Amino acid sequence: HDASVDEAAYRTFNAALGEAGQHLLVPRRKIPLLRWVFPFVRTPVNIVKFGAERTPGLNLFVGEQRFGRAMNQYRQGKLSAGDLSDATAKQMSGIGLGLAVGSLVADGTITGGGPADPADRRTKEPTGWKPYSIRLGDNYYSYARLEPLGVTLSMIADFVQVAQVEELDKVPSQIM
Repeated sequence: HDASVDEAAYRTFNAALGEAGQHLLVPRRKIPLLRWVFPFVRTPVNIVKFGAERTPGLNLFVGEQRFGRAMNQYRQGKLSAGDLSDATAKQMSGIGLGLAVGSLVADGTITGGGPADPADRRTKEPTGWKPYSIRLGDNYYSYARLEPLGVTLSMIADFVQVAQVEELDKVPSQIM
């Protein structure tokens, strides 16, 4: 029963916050007015955490069951095979999603935040381009509210976009 209650809280983004998340609540407790400014903390933090657990690279550092820690706990008999399987599945699904989304970002089907330069941005927007969107035909559809997948997509898209810009910056220096 307790395991199912915990799993339900996790899947609905209502799990209790960890130590880092609790620090976000301290100002709200001390200044009651902040409860009106920031009424929801736990759910957004859990959504970001859920997305980060499945984002390649980030999933090595976040989550209750980071793979390396989970493997050590399993060897010590402190973690069940099912929990180890869950930790491994998060890693593998994150890697698979990262590869798939990365290739779609590279070919322009999925967009990240876009160029930082306002002039570059102004040249893209008249074509229908939108940040944090998926292109289907000639239209772009935002995935920004498609949580928790939206968090993961945006992190991967921004990472690939930055990597592409850095590669382009290297080209002139290699030619000369």
